[in-house]
Amino acid sequence: MALDSGGRGALKTLGSRLQNILIASATISVLKDLYGDRLRVLVLGNSPERLGEWRRGLQDCLGISRADFGADQGIVLFELPNPWRSVLIAGLNKS
Repeated sequence: MALDSGGRGALKTLGSRLQNILIASATISVLKDLYGDRLRVLVLGNSPERLGEWRRGLQDCLGISRADFGADQGIVLFELPNPWRSVLIAGLNKS
């Protein structure tokens, strides 16, 4: 697991969705403390059901609400229908 390229990076799957959500939540929490509102997180999933699991898991782990998800809110969920596993990509908004 490595974050590089000036704050942009990806976390590969660990095999268990729950483990992935826990690691992603911890990473988001640390990065949010470091970068505040400049942090943007994109969660890619291959089905709406998986994105729903990610949303609920992140809500539980981070103590956030459904209103915290969206293009202008900091955490975006996006469906990418291909054989990839769910991936978390974190980046910084330059503005």
